[in-house]
Amino acid sequence: MLALAGLAAAAIAAAETRPRSAPSLFNAGEYALTFHVPKGATYCPHPQNWVGTNHGTRIFLKPPGRCVDADDPSIVQGFAPHTTPRIEVYYWYDVLPDQERAPAPACRPVASTTFLGRSTLVCRDADWDLPRGMIALTVSGKYEADVAAEAAVTLITTSERQERDLATFLAVVRSVRPCRQTMISKDLAGRTVSTEHIGHGPVCPSAGRWF
Repeated sequence: MLALAGLAAAAIAAAETRPRSAPSLFNAGEYALTFHVPKGATYCPHPQNWVGTNHGTRIFLKPPGRCVDADDPSIVQGFAPHTTPRIEVYYWYDVLPDQERAPAPACRPVASTTFLGRSTLVCRDADWDLPRGMIALTVSGKYEADVAAEAAVTLITTSERQERDLATFLAVVRSVRPCRQTMISKDLAGRTVSTEHIGHGPVCPSAGRWF
């Protein structure tokens, strides 16, 4: 029994990692989107053997105590405690016809800003299942990658931190822009087999990183 407990503890320790300092620019890869990351922000890294789909990231405004199992899609990066203030960026292809969409919930506006080149409202989002004392503020919009796409950026923080974190959140939101991405496919030997250009606007910054 003690041996099994020791193995379990070792497995848990192996699955946990420490948060890392986030790069200053994010590059969404095939979603042809980029934005500035707040100074001092951290993220939870995916394990080397992680396999999943690219749909966004979590940016922590205060480092979490620990990072745990990453799941699929990429935005599902485990962390603790769940009260850690953060910005969640989610993007996806816009494949659902407008007539098949559920009506958008009424917006409870807390601010206005510019997102993806358009004026938009920052809405209080009641759809999140959050610990007591936490709030979620969201903006969303459409853009063009290789096909029609959408993106949403959400601030999750405490009521006490709302004013300070909202300023950081708005700076991130205003910096989000579509970009022109070069996607290179290689074979097992590392030889380039195809090159594809997707997206619109200025070239995606070479300094941008996906995490």
